Amino acid sequence: LSPSYGGGLYINSSKLIISHCEIRNNKAYVGGGICINYNSSPTIKNCSIYSNESSGSGGGILIFNGSSSIIENCLVYSNTSLGGGGGGGFYITGGPAIKIINTTITNNNASTIGSNIRILNSSIGYDPSFINCIVWDAHIL
Repeated sequence: LSPSYGGGLYINSSKLIISHCEIRNNKAYVGGGICINYNSSPTIKNCSIYSNESSGSGGGILIFNGSSSIIENCLVYSNTSLGGGGGGGFYITGGPAIKIINTTITNNNASTIGSNIRILNSSIGYDPSFINCIVWDAHIL
């Protein structure tokens, strides 16, 4: 039985640092690997997020509900979103300061849209930043 939010990590109204970790082989409805929710602001550095699965949205990482995040020097690969929300690697909706830096996002899968990355409801001032990233080899199932 899979959890609803964050198969590997569920971060809710929190600020924390995650460093040098592997987050793999997890399942959830949203945020198969990591779910970042409700005004959270984690820093995730030097981590590998892979082989996670969501049945809804965000196979690797889901960021929503006003959360900001820094994801730096990470590998996000081989994650899958089987639901209509898409976002095999990342599913991002809103958030004041989302920065993805020096990160490789590859070989993620979605059954609908956004195999590697899906960004939804972004608005002026709330656009995520992708700095010096590599995004390649995506698949729609």
